[in-house]
Amino acid sequence: MKHFVRTLLYLLMITFVISCQKEISSESSMDGSSLVKGVLKMKIDGTQWVADKVATASIMAGYINISGISKDKKFFTITLMDDVVKTYKLNPIDFEGGAALADSAELNNNSYGTMQSDDMAYAGGTVTVSKIDESKKTISGTFQFKLFREEDSTQKVITEGVFEDLVYETTLPPSSSTDTFTVKIDGADWKGESIFGTYVDLTKQIMIVANNSTATKTVGLTIPSDIIPGSYTLDFWGLTYIGLYNPSPSLSLASESGTLKVLEHNTATKRIRGTFDFKATELVPTNPPKVANLTNGYFSVKYQ
Repeated sequence: MKHFVRTLLYLLMITFVISCQKEISSESSMDGSSLVKGVLKMKIDGTQWVADKVATASIMAGYINISGISKDKKFFTITLMDDVVKTYKLNPIDFEGGAALADSAELNNNSYGTMQSDDMAYAGGTVTVSKIDESKKTISGTFQFKLFREEDSTQKVITEGVFEDLVYETTLPPSSSTDTFTVKIDGADWKGESIFGTYVDLTKQIMIVANNSTATKTVGLTIPSDIIPGSYTLDFWGLTYIGLYNPSPSLSLASESGTLKVLEHNTATKRIRGTFDFKATELVPTNPPKVANLTNGYFSVKYQ
């Protein structure tokens, strides 16, 4: 269960990074101003919470993501496994999506999630998407669920959740001219059309995500924020040096084995550069398991 929980958490985080990519990378985000485009709020154990720093949504590749960050350092994200108006069930049994909440101001800032227990007394609930306005590019709805943290058996109860007229994105911004991410995937050259690097305070890691413009194909790397030049083993289950490859929205592959070589990491300019290769296999294996080989990878990215 723990590996499955962590897998889903990483996927939720990556979806959050993708969905926030356009907003977080804008100049306005660098001066600490608000990036709120609509309303995202809820009660956490009866206390009102509002996403007053970042509130954003995306509808891409058949998925809906709703995410927010508050000025008091709480991170919240919902990912739904479809892109239509309906009520979605969030639990590992009727898995139509997942949600996670973390507070980086807490001593233990590991996340609570709807997927961390198969007992609906501890985790799970619903999200109702009531309206998608395709002309205004806004989404509205409500949610309520229980979030559970398996490692210490603690719970958060979410009530009166609302997202209203939240502006959503359907495509990603092009890469900066100074950023590069290239790799051979099963021998075929691939280049990221939209590249983004960010420091994730929640996990003290840097996430580098390269996509095509519609986020239907993604290659990502997750590494410690204090990484120094050197050679590292890419092993998803170690949860420290991770390679991820999504050849399609419905398929996720992770690094079973491989190597990351960091050539440069300038923490002052936030520029990181390196090479990589890894064998990627299914997170939840089928028979026969799907496998991809990523070779000759190179990246040079400035992270936020």
